[in-house]
Amino acid sequence: MAIGRSPVSEVIIPTGEVALLGAEGFILRSGALDGVPVLATYGEPELNARGANIGTGFGAYALLEALGYGFLHPLAPVRPARLPQQAPTIDRSERPAWAIRGLQLHTMHPLELTDLLNGWGPAGPGDASGWEAGLPEWERYLAWMLANRQNRVHWVLLIGDSW
Repeated sequence: MAIGRSPVSEVIIPTGEVALLGAEGFILRSGALDGVPVLATYGEPELNARGANIGTGFGAYALLEALGYGFLHPLAPVRPARLPQQAPTIDRSERPAWAIRGLQLHTMHPLELTDLLNGWGPAGPGDASGWEAGLPEWERYLAWMLANRQNRVHWVLLIGDSW
């Protein structure tokens, strides 16, 4: 497997093809290098990228899906019982139809991530250790968003006189 721009992925996916897709697009392709099967994905970053290449991230999750993984619920990814014996034949490219794709988490009443997104743990505004303990759940949520080709998340911060 080759994820991102590398000498291996560039044999299977020429860089010029990826650039034609535009921001956040990716190519996922199977091929061979010296007779060895290869699954490769490479993508383009978002416009004004400041860090990780989100197109490659989308492609990495598409590769996992091609191998039998599923990402239907943020906290319960599906893992295949076993990986395929042979690499699947794939030639797929995607680019987003809309520049902004995301979710708004409803924080106006208690839901799973409300406390964390407001900056405290389950015991209230002074619960720093509870907040820190919730961060892995947030990371799983963000991974789920990436797997589902989302690029934005939004929520409303709450306020109270006692806080």
